[in-house]
Amino acid sequence: MTTTAPPPGAHLGLTWRALTAADVDTAAALAARAEAVDRSLHPFTRGRIEGLLLSPGTEPERDSLAGFDSAGVLRAAGLLQTEPSHPRVMLWATLDPAWRGRGVGRALLGWQEGRAREILTAAPGRRGRIGVLVDEHLADRRRMCVAAGYAPTRTVHNLERALAGDERPTAPGATGPAGVRIVGWSAAAVDGARAVHDVAFDRVAAQDPQLWSGMLRRLRPAWSFVAMDGAEVVGFVISSHDPDDGDARVAYSDLLAVRPDRAGAGIGRALLTTALHAYSADDMDVARLDVDARNPARDLYAGFGYRLRGSGVLYSIEL
Repeated sequence: MTTTAPPPGAHLGLTWRALTAADVDTAAALAARAEAVDRSLHPFTRGRIEGLLLSPGTEPERDSLAGFDSAGVLRAAGLLQTEPSHPRVMLWATLDPAWRGRGVGRALLGWQEGRAREILTAAPGRRGRIGVLVDEHLADRRRMCVAAGYAPTRTVHNLERALAGDERPTAPGATGPAGVRIVGWSAAAVDGARAVHDVAFDRVAAQDPQLWSGMLRRLRPAWSFVAMDGAEVVGFVISSHDPDDGDARVAYSDLLAVRPDRAGAGIGRALLTTALHAYSADDMDVARLDVDARNPARDLYAGFGYRLRGSGVLYSIEL
């Protein structure tokens, strides 16, 4: 581990080292034990662990930490996800329920924060932020963040909609308003979609290139669509599916964006209608998505029958 952030003390009963690619299955087993208790909105599935640990640009030898008991069983794991363009470092961790209440979680969070401060101190220019996203119902974890000096800065709603019975979409939105065409996702649309994303969400707050590329790797082309006005991309929806999720018949709308100067024209509605139809055609049971609590798009989703499943709270430290 080439970092000066000290690992948790030996008095906690665990031996610490960085995670490696060989630990993916072991980490997935740990996450499954934790998720049986936590019931997270976004569980740490094997695919998600691989995405955090093995995606291009990550440095698990410096930005991860795993704690093993005397029998060699993985009991705690934490990873850092750096977003250089913000700059921001997100902290992710999972802890065996049998090892909770011993100070391990607090110690692991302390190591993560120390490493995050190293990263952000070395980042040029703007002040940085350290973030931890915690499900609202995990009260103990939220109290731990507050005690460690993190402040709640954002709430994200997780919404879902049934795809069966009366709510089942009946027709794809093949043609949008004012001559806008809704077409299937293709490699040729990637640059135009990214341009729409950056202007729709403000480039300062736009997705880091590493996160954007990760989203593109996960997307399901048959469920992802682009709104075209002539040869120009004016909106898009990216969708995915995690087969390792315990709720296996779930389709996720990861991101929907429309160019601001075309907002209010029904393009977002046409994109979402088309995506919902595609999910139903592939026999998915439920559609889910995340939306910022302050985003007016909540009204659009409510009109489509989406209901609140739960919320996550982003806790942050500003440097």
